[in-house]
Amino acid sequence: MWQTSLIHYLVGFVYLVLFSRWLWVSGVGDYFGLSRQAVLTIFLFKVFWCFVFVYVHLQWSGGGDTLDFFQSGDQVYRSLFRDPADYLKLVFLPNHYYVTDSLYHYNQAINRYGDESTFFIIRLLAIFRLFSFGSYSAQAIMYSLLTLPGILFIYAFCMRQLGLHIRTIHTVLLIIPATSFWIHGLHKEALLLSACGMVLYPLTASDIKRSHLIWLIIGLVVLTLVRSHYLLLVAPLIALMYIHKNRPQQIAAYYLATLASILLVILLYFYLNDTSIRNYVFQQRDAYAQLSGLQADDLPLWQRFLCAVPGVLCSPFSSGAWPTDVSDWLMYAFTCSAFVYLMIQIRARYFMFHPIGFTLVFASLIEFGIIGCVVVQHGGIARYRAPFLCLFILGILAMFKDKKSKKILN
Repeated sequence: MWQTSLIHYLVGFVYLVLFSRWLWVSGVGDYFGLSRQAVLTIFLFKVFWCFVFVYVHLQWSGGGDTLDFFQSGDQVYRSLFRDPADYLKLVFLPNHYYVTDSLYHYNQAINRYGDESTFFIIRLLAIFRLFSFGSYSAQAIMYSLLTLPGILFIYAFCMRQLGLHIRTIHTVLLIIPATSFWIHGLHKEALLLSACGMVLYPLTASDIKRSHLIWLIIGLVVLTLVRSHYLLLVAPLIALMYIHKNRPQQIAAYYLATLASILLVILLYFYLNDTSIRNYVFQQRDAYAQLSGLQADDLPLWQRFLCAVPGVLCSPFSSGAWPTDVSDWLMYAFTCSAFVYLMIQIRARYFMFHPIGFTLVFASLIEFGIIGCVVVQHGGIARYRAPFLCLFILGILAMFKDKKSKKILN
């Protein structure tokens, strides 16, 4: 049930003022090479999109996952009054082990129990609940502050490594609804993009600090816990950027070779275990369909494989595999037309090979393909692709070599 009490909004407002004041006077932006005005602007936009995210979900899906996370975090918090040891177990211990009698009640009350990646968000909200007085607004603002450092690292990475202007980065990360709506909401995607920033920047900075290594470890841990397959795309990239820092032109070639090696290992694994990759993909697709409350496709496997191809091709450009009504068709046509125009503009006089930008684009396209093959829900496609859609756009922008071409794109 949604909160309508004025006190809950008042608590959130107090936290917003306190956090904004701290960001303004602390000089935290100096660490990232950003002004305090820029840091405060980014934080306030994150808070704005976080509230838009929950408002839309309340209007069209009864609150969706974000409200479910909040309520589950409250369930974990209430265990503190029954037995503090239970609270500590729920917050800090793995949750795919055998459920003890004392935790059985919470296993039944929290339908996300056992899903380690999703339960990670619930753990955070259970900790926020200690200080939020039960206010969703306060927890949303805390979550925005928690994910802020990684976004600031993305800014620093884009300005120093991709040569992008801060206003261009603002447009991609704070203005475009297709990305901003998903990457700042109280969901896993905000945490994932933040973790990518914590990982990408430290290994590309010319002046590596000891604190950068701490951020790097935090980012890798979050990626592992929340969505481990990101590491297959991100880990080779960051390793190569570190190894070939003085020879950046070689990064793209080595990255492609690394991904090819990973693919060969995967193929060898399936071959040795006598498992069909096609069957495995559609087992995952069926599992996702059931998890989402959808009906798995009742078609022969080869037909379902062909049906999945449009999802792979269209996942970067539309909310789902197929447009479903007139507004979807119009948005789909507009987006594809804009992308075709963009490709036309990328010609010799406008385009240069930027190894890191190219690698971000290539990694993003691989992620889009994975999403298109496995995810069967429109909202899932839009949400899962959002962090890599940001990297995809930023990578393309990095490959425009002069102000005129960047202006055309803008």
